[in-house]
Amino acid sequence: MKKVIAGTLLICVLTVLSGCSAWNNNSDGIKIIEQVENWTEALGKKQITKDSDLCGERTLEQSGDYYSGSYNAQVEQMTGRDVVFGGAGVEERTVICNGNIETKSGSAEIRVRMNEEVVYISPDDNGYFEKVLSFESGGNYIMVDYEDFTGSIDLRCTGADGDEE
Repeated sequence: MKKVIAGTLLICVLTVLSGCSAWNNNSDGIKIIEQVENWTEALGKKQITKDSDLCGERTLEQSGDYYSGSYNAQVEQMTGRDVVFGGAGVEERTVICNGNIETKSGSAEIRVRMNEEVVYISPDDNGYFEKVLSFESGGNYIMVDYEDFTGSIDLRCTGADGDEE
C-alpha cells in the first residue's frame, strides 16, 4: 500500500513539474506563479498570532502587510510567545526592527526566524535595540518570547528605503 501511495505522489509531482516548465514562457505560467505566491502568503499568515490572542497590541503600517508596523505590550508575569510580524513568500525584503524593552522582572527577547536560521535581537543596557533584517524567500517571522516577564515592549518594524514590498 505504501508503494502505491508513493508511486501516485511521484506521478503527481512529476506532472506538476513538467506542467510548470511548459507554462514558464506564457501568461498562464505567470498566473500560476502568482497563484502559488498567493497560497504561500496565505499559509505564512496562519503562523502569525491573531490580534485577539496577542499579549500586546499590533498596528500594521498597511492592511494585510504583516512585515511592517508597531507592537506595544505591557504585561505582568507573562510566559509565552507572540508571533508579531512576518510571513512566507518568494520575494526578498529588508526590514528594520527597533524599539525598547523595559524589564521589571523575568525576561523578554525579540526572536527572528529566517527560514531555518534563528537570531535574537539583544537590547543595549538602556533596553534599546535595532537591527536590519534581510529576509530571503521562505518563512520569516519576528516574535517576542516572554519568560515570566513583567515590563513593557515597544517594537517597530519598517521596510528599508528602496525596498519594494
